[in-house]
Amino acid sequence: MYPLTLQIFSDGIWQDAMTLTFSRPEQGFNGPCAVAYEASYIRDNLDAYQSFAAKAVSARLPVDFDSFVLPAAPAFVHDIAPSCAAKRFLMAHVGQVKPDGISDDMFLLARSTPAPVGNMRIYG
Repeated sequence: MYPLTLQIFSDGIWQDAMTLTFSRPEQGFNGPCAVAYEASYIRDNLDAYQSFAAKAVSARLPVDFDSFVLPAAPAFVHDIAPSCAAKRFLMAHVGQVKPDGISDDMFLLARSTPAPVGNMRIYG
């Protein structure tokens, strides 16, 4: 298991919004991914409950107490993960500390998205 915390920047602060748990991190974004909103995020954003609006992490995942196991990482994960030249640069500089058993994508997602463009990041 490889759990990650997704944060959303809203109301001027970063908030823990969702837990992403990859059961097969060696498969990277192609492996199963369990997603669940944090109860505290739902409680603090009740006006957005079951809404696909701005407080949701994705138009396909409304703010809800339900959790889901997806066959692969949700699309928005690809948006915040380093790719192409950034991925090559980061792997050349920090790749030597990547643990065995996780993909390059998973390693960089956990380590290299503290300040992405947009309002979402992986924190932890």
